[in-house]
Formats: sequence, structure tokens, C-alpha cells
Amino acid sequence: MLYTLKNNSAMLQIDSLGAEIKSFKDVFGTEYMWTGDPAYWKRTAPVLFPIVGSLRNKTTVIEGQKYSMGQHGFARDMEFRVLYQSETRIVFCLKSSEETKKMYPYAFDLLITYTLEGSSYTCKYEVVNMDDRAIYFALGAHPGFNCPVVPGEPFENYQIEFGEPQTADCPYVQDTGVIAFHKRRRVIENAKVIPLNRELFAHDALIFDSLTSKIVRIVSRTTGRGVEMDFTGFDYLGIWQPHTDSTPFVCLEPWVGIADCDDSDGIYEHKRGIRRLEKSESFTVSYTLHTL
Repeated sequence: MLYTLKNNSAMLQIDSLGAEIKSFKDVFGTEYMWTGDPAYWKRTAPVLFPIVGSLRNKTTVIEGQKYSMGQHGFARDMEFRVLYQSETRIVFCLKSSEETKKMYPYAFDLLITYTLEGSSYTCKYEVVNMDDRAIYFALGAHPGFNCPVVPGEPFENYQIEFGEPQTADCPYVQDTGVIAFHKRRRVIENAKVIPLNRELFAHDALIFDSLTSKIVRIVSRTTGRGVEMDFTGFDYLGIWQPHTDSTPFVCLEPWVGIADCDDSDGIYEHKRGIRRLEKSESFTVSYTLHTL
């Protein structure tokens, strides 16, 4: 079911299936979110939980038992319950169940709160340990944004901008989705800007694991239109689009946790970036998206 948040500056629509954003428009009707055209990518802003990316050999071991999960986990394909809604705020909840425990044995609540303020929205994630033991998890966001924002503008007019100069070597993503952290390519050196071109994504996503800036933009260098994300609190950032000659969107993906690496031992608790949450504790992180 679609739910709508609205104020005098913008409108945000979210589907209860996956608690996934489906539309983000400004007061002039400009659509910033990717539409989910399956010719390119059927999703728009999936929630990544309790893994980010892929598992090595598509399996993991938790407390001695083997479990299988598809890419990015199961939350993106599950129905969330609405706990609260106002004109500008909505809270979704996914609770562990017998179904989730076949893939991930822990008891949890995953709450996702969307708040619309002016021409910005904030997405807040909260993981609550409902188990009688410590649990482990990863989570992330995967929103896609129209690029170009204004139809007809060349994709190559756009660029990725960071809030301060960066130097970054991104690891390669293998065909299996597993990451080769020992094999890297320099994508930015003491600069704020990465000009967009299709070949940037020839080897899947750009994965940043050592950024000092938590501000990133997709912006046209000619019009100044685009989006800006503040992902303070997240450990990693992925930037991705399917590698085609005409893909009309780019995803900004802040993550807590990351896909398996090529030397992973297959034990879930040992995964790079995994978070441990003690009994009765909760973990909260959020990102904010501004229009430009």
C-alpha cells in the first residue's frame, strides 16, 4: 500500500512493501526518485537488512548453522506495518517471524521512520534486539535518483561532489557480488568532484570505505539541479547504476556493513563491518536527502 507525506514544498510516497520510497517530488512536480522501470532496475529505494550486498557462496554460518539469503537480505521483499502516520511523518515496522528465522535466526524489530521537512526528507533506521542474546546485523539504504533530473539533459553534464576533497581507491566487485578488497582503482585524488560517465560502473558499484566527507551530491554542473545526501553515521558509501549506454538514474547507498570479501571465512559474526547489538539494546542511524 502506498502512503503519502506532503507539505508546502514537497511530496514523498512510500510503499509498505519493503518500506520503499516510490516518489519524491518538489512543489513544481519535479520527480527526483528513480521510477523503477524494470528495463533498467525494477526497484527504487530498497532497504538492505540484515546483510548488505552478497554472501560468499550465497550462504553464511550463524552460531554453527548454515543460512542462505539473497542479495541485500530479505527486508526489501517483506510487508511492513505502519505504527504511526501524520502529514509529514510515518513509522514502519518489520518484526522477526518464523519466516525470517529460516534465513536469520535472531529476534528483532526493524523500524524505519520517514520525515518530510521543507524540500528534504530524513530516513531513520532503528534495529532493536528482541532476542535473549546478542545479535549481529548489517543494514543500508539504496535509493536511486533520476539523472538527469531535467529530462533531455545529457548524463555527462552530471557529477558526483563531496563536501570536501577526497582521495579514494575503490575495491573491485567480482561477478558474484563478492568484493576483492585487495584489488583497487583510484577514482578520485585530492578533489571534490568525480565527473559522471558510464564506464565508472563497468565493474559494478563504486565502493568507498575511507571517506572523510559524509556529504555527497549528484548535481548538474550546468544547471545546479540534483540532490545532496548527508549520511553521517554510516560506515560505507556505494554509488551505482546498471552498466548500460542509457541508464537514467544513479544510486547513493550509505551502508552499515558491507558485502562479503573474497577471503571471507563464511561466518556471519566475522563479516567485515558487521554490528553487534546486546540484549535489549537498539541501534539508530539516519540519512537526510536535500533537493538542489
